[in-house]
Amino acid sequence: MKCLLSFGLLLASLNFALANDLESLLEGGNPTDQVGQTSAVKFTKMSPLVSTLRRGIGAPNTEQNIFLRYVEASEWDKASLQFPRAFEGTIFQKSANGRAMFGLALFRAGLPVRGLQTLFSAENPQQISEVLQEEWRTSAPVNHYAWGLAQVSWRQDWENIFGLDHSLWVKTEELLASQSPKIEDIEKLSAQATANSYIKGRLDWQIVLSYALKDQADKAALVLSRLMKNPQAPVSPDLMQITAARLLFQNGYFDSSIKYYEKVSKSSEYWTEAQEETAWAYIRKGEPNNAKAVTQSLVHPSMAYMVTPEGFFINSLARLKVCDYAGVVASLGDFPKRFKERTKTLEEMSVDASTPDVIEALAKLQSKRLRLEDLGNKARNLPRRFSNDENLYSFAQKQKYLEAEARAAEKLYAQSLALTGLQSTFEVIRNISLQGAGSAKSAALNRVKQLAAMEVSETKDILRKLHMVEAEVIQQVSLADKIVKNAKPSSDDKKVGVTGYKGNAEVMKFPAEDEVWFDEISRYRVDVKKACTVKR
Repeated sequence: MKCLLSFGLLLASLNFALANDLESLLEGGNPTDQVGQTSAVKFTKMSPLVSTLRRGIGAPNTEQNIFLRYVEASEWDKASLQFPRAFEGTIFQKSANGRAMFGLALFRAGLPVRGLQTLFSAENPQQISEVLQEEWRTSAPVNHYAWGLAQVSWRQDWENIFGLDHSLWVKTEELLASQSPKIEDIEKLSAQATANSYIKGRLDWQIVLSYALKDQADKAALVLSRLMKNPQAPVSPDLMQITAARLLFQNGYFDSSIKYYEKVSKSSEYWTEAQEETAWAYIRKGEPNNAKAVTQSLVHPSMAYMVTPEGFFINSLARLKVCDYAGVVASLGDFPKRFKERTKTLEEMSVDASTPDVIEALAKLQSKRLRLEDLGNKARNLPRRFSNDENLYSFAQKQKYLEAEARAAEKLYAQSLALTGLQSTFEVIRNISLQGAGSAKSAALNRVKQLAAMEVSETKDILRKLHMVEAEVIQQVSLADKIVKNAKPSSDDKKVGVTGYKGNAEVMKFPAEDEVWFDEISRYRVDVKKACTVKR
């Protein structure tokens, strides 16, 4: 009788006790001592989060005690299922702390997007306890992917909770998602961002692109120089170097642009583009010999699927300008061999992109950012820009995360049958997540179609230009004999053109002539002393 009385007093004095404390009581011992010991253990073990929740709830009932035990044990899947059962129709459920707690449980149970949206459904975020705020700041740092997927309405109250970086991130996502963001709005956000931070780098890159597209190279260069010093810049150093070179080229500083193009590393995805544009700079400088030397690398068979059709055009044009007619004819002959079948494949892809190679490559893109070598031989059946297209990467990541959220929701839906009874809310979350993942997959396939169509258009455009080069060759060859017979060569008119490479790779010998060494590529030297240099 005495034990039963002590046990009843204990339940009356304690609204909440952990399961192991109850077990120790039931196993025996001095009831009076046990009460004091259990009480001490209970408050020693209770986390700040649970302690805060108990104060907000008041005297918890049985279902609420179960929820609190799940939170204490960090069993977030069970806590997510128990929350509706414990707080349905209560004041706490609709309160700011209730929204924050339920959202946190969902977030940590594998539903971060739904969790954020639940948190932001709180009408008075300033009422969320400091402990819950800190739990959220720990769980959802500014670089968490859910911030880019959750549809939330941001206001100043949320900035007070999460901080300026979170505020800028959400505002940036919203701004860049619009059709035509104003550069003034981007600059305003950039001015608020912390120096040398990732978010400032992201905003500055958008400013650089915006000014470049508006032909305001001076303003673009000013921001780009700042971005180059940011250790957390969101773009690679090679992309910034080639962008700087383009700004210089755009304003007629060809020598300076060449210096920046040469800074692009050979291992970079942008190296072939840098070579192409370097050749154009030499053409504009009146040095077709150097343009020919640079583009020798681009037309090399080992560079297939890495080089644009424009590389062949520049090479043919440079050869034409130095009257290397045999070289022009050879380049014109190689062009269809390199691009005819590929263009046919891409034309089909621009209509239907759901090919096995595309599906496999998109799956790889979900795991990491790709380089061209990651695609292997499959690169021949994919658009050239596939591996470094930011839109494709974004769509692939969105699909991956939403599919993971759908799987987590499906798991919770199945668990609910045993724990609380089926909760259709999680089936709804699963369906919404799958719809979002499906939309992301469709967007990725549409982007592949766009890339394929763009490359087909580029190839056909270059083909038309090559026809003009071919016509010019025929015309010049028909006059070549007359020009040479009537010409008097002068040593003053001789041109000696040399590539930008100053090494001695031209004297290197290899035992196997059919073996290609990548160090040989881009180290050609071309000297031009005759033909077109004679006086007419």
